[in-house]
Amino acid sequence: MNEKEKTTAIEAAPGMDMGEFWFDFKHIRRMNTQSGLRAGSQTNHYTFVAFLEGSGWLRSRGTDRWFRSGACLIIPPGEEFEYEGYSNEAVIGASICFDLYKRGKEGAWEEAAANGLFAEFIQIASLSRLAGLLKALETTDTAFGAAAQLNALRKRTRFQELIIFYLENAASEETATNASTAIERAVVYLESNYREPITVEQLWKLSGVSRSQFSALFQAATGRKPLDYLTEVRIRRAKELLALSNDPLREIARSIGFKDEYYFNRRFRQVTGISPKQFGRLHQRSGGAVDCLGREQAIPLADSRVVAIGYALGDLLALGLRPIGADLSVIGKQVVFRNELEGIEDVGLLGDPVMIAALQPQSILYCSFEDESLRALSQIAPTFFVKRNQPTYERLRQVAALFNKKKAAEKWIASHMRRSEMLWKRLNRMAGQGETAAVIAVVDGRLYAMGARGMAQTLYQPQAFLPAPGIRRLINEQISFQLITEEALPDFAGDRLFLLVNEEEPSRRKAFELTSGPIWTGLEAVRRKRAYRTSAQWNYDDPITMDRLLLKLPDILGNPL
Repeated sequence: MNEKEKTTAIEAAPGMDMGEFWFDFKHIRRMNTQSGLRAGSQTNHYTFVAFLEGSGWLRSRGTDRWFRSGACLIIPPGEEFEYEGYSNEAVIGASICFDLYKRGKEGAWEEAAANGLFAEFIQIASLSRLAGLLKALETTDTAFGAAAQLNALRKRTRFQELIIFYLENAASEETATNASTAIERAVVYLESNYREPITVEQLWKLSGVSRSQFSALFQAATGRKPLDYLTEVRIRRAKELLALSNDPLREIARSIGFKDEYYFNRRFRQVTGISPKQFGRLHQRSGGAVDCLGREQAIPLADSRVVAIGYALGDLLALGLRPIGADLSVIGKQVVFRNELEGIEDVGLLGDPVMIAALQPQSILYCSFEDESLRALSQIAPTFFVKRNQPTYERLRQVAALFNKKKAAEKWIASHMRRSEMLWKRLNRMAGQGETAAVIAVVDGRLYAMGARGMAQTLYQPQAFLPAPGIRRLINEQISFQLITEEALPDFAGDRLFLLVNEEEPSRRKAFELTSGPIWTGLEAVRRKRAYRTSAQWNYDDPITMDRLLLKLPDILGNPL
């Protein structure tokens, strides 16, 4: 980092003119606490606390804060703090006492505190640099006279370097978070509104960053320019429509945001290398649909004897189609529409071929993990694979196209989008723009971080929340959910935290242990009363659950833990 960048970073530190402050080094103490032991301190000086190894929690101001390697915090004078390593971890670090002056006058801590200097842990990016600065301060000497004075000056200078390094990291952390949030907001808007005319100007205004920064930040985050990303989203949707319907090209073009079929045709060819008509012929054949064995089936499919496996059950019911069988072993005990399942036969977890064959279905919809069972089911009846990870609107359209229910699907989608937008406008006081959120599910006594599936489909909206950085990683890698440990929870938590708990005893017990422990209570969302607990029945993204969740959300947000 050059001198100009350093100056900018310091000036960007929370709300203060740092040139008016002087940090006067007093002494440094090594922290080396064995596993399971608690240590602490209280002085009449400011204390700079840095953790180099281990993780655990630090208690100050009556609050437990979770820390890990690289975490640093400044504690005001007279404030007691103590720390303890988690589980069997030892904690290694350093605490440095110093005084803070402003324009030669002691006692500047009120202004410093008001401007956020003591707000939260700052996570240092370079551990080796942090360790080197601490080691330089720890060096002892036996010099006397002028040499001792020079050494004292040298230590004060090294401490200034440490403070500058700390403030640079604080400024970088805030800048990175703001930039990430801005691009997330634009991406969510693109994914949700690709049918509408969209310009770069709209996106940068929505993002909140400067116009000169926006395109570069967007390309760095997504690998594409904003309008190229929009085209990719539209072409992806076009492929699905071309494979599932016989709609004229002009209707497909308009439905995905292109003004006319000629421009759509040209852009489609540029992206895929073939024309839309060629793509349709290759993937659809004679106006029919192709099942999992590659057999062409006439559409619309007969809707009287359908078996649903996985997440297609709620889609069928929302379209007014009632399957004769479904895998109700798990879903049937969890969904909010359990009272609507009467008369539907349970065919076992992920569909038992023997039980399904006994029902003599005319078609099978399979919306779960793609595996060898697809071939066995395809021997019973034409089986159609529905992508489980795609957004609800797209999944519903895919199912609707098979049964000539496209009008019903579009009617529900338009209604849900309108009601969702109205709800989030009413909730804007409860949900700040640009806030991040994470959904953690407790199932069978284990913790799962949710990607874009389930309740997340309702929460991650342009007018609502953005995925927390850890959750965004799952979404980018197309991971629906990931088993996590309690210690990893801070890596996934956002400004808001939604804990969805299954009804069985192991999950309720795990949720109680989690919310009573120091990792949970140390989370920022918990301390700010922005954590919520509700039933795991809301962790589905079928149309029925999503409709009812819109009615439930005000109650959830109004009752934090």
